[in-house]
Amino acid sequence: MLRRTPLRKVSKKKLDQIAAGNLKLVRKALSPSKNTKSLAKGRAWDWFSKFIRLRDADEHGYIKCITCGTRRHWRDRVDAGHFVTRAKESTLFDEKNVHAQCKGCNRFQGGKFLEHEIAINRKYGPGTQEGLKIKALQHCKRTLTDYLFIEQTYKLRVKTILEKQPGKA
Repeated sequence: MLRRTPLRKVSKKKLDQIAAGNLKLVRKALSPSKNTKSLAKGRAWDWFSKFIRLRDADEHGYIKCITCGTRRHWRDRVDAGHFVTRAKESTLFDEKNVHAQCKGCNRFQGGKFLEHEIAINRKYGPGTQEGLKIKALQHCKRTLTDYLFIEQTYKLRVKTILEKQPGKA
C-alpha cells in the first residue's frame, strides 16, 4: 500500500521563482493541508457527538441510554449511537438517527438495533425508523466545505447549550 507523504516546505526564494508574484496560493498548495476531508469529517463528528450527548442529557448532565436505560454522565462512557450504521453518509449526521447510548450497548452489543428502533418510534412517532432506512439508501457525497459547515454548526450549538445550562458541563 502506498502512503502519501507530506510535501516538503519550499524556501521563499524558490517560491518567488515559481510563483512570480502569487506566493500565497503556491505556498498553500505546496504545504500539507490541515483541512483534509477526512480530518474535517472527524472534527465534524466530534462536535456532532458532543451535541447529541448534551442534547440527550438532563440539567445535571446525565443521560439515559436510549436502549437499556442506564444513567451516566454525558462525558463518562457514553457514545452517540446510530440506529442506521455510520457507513451510510446520508444519515451519519441526522439528529433523529443518533442518540446517547452507553458504550456497553453501542460497542459491545451491536447497538441493540431492535431496542433502538422501538425507542425512535416512541420518541418521534411511528414510521420514523422507516424514513431513516429509506434516507440511508440515498446517495450522499459530502465535500470538505460540507464537513467544515457541520463542524462549525455543532460547535456553536454545543457552546450555546453549555452557556445556557452550565450544570451540564
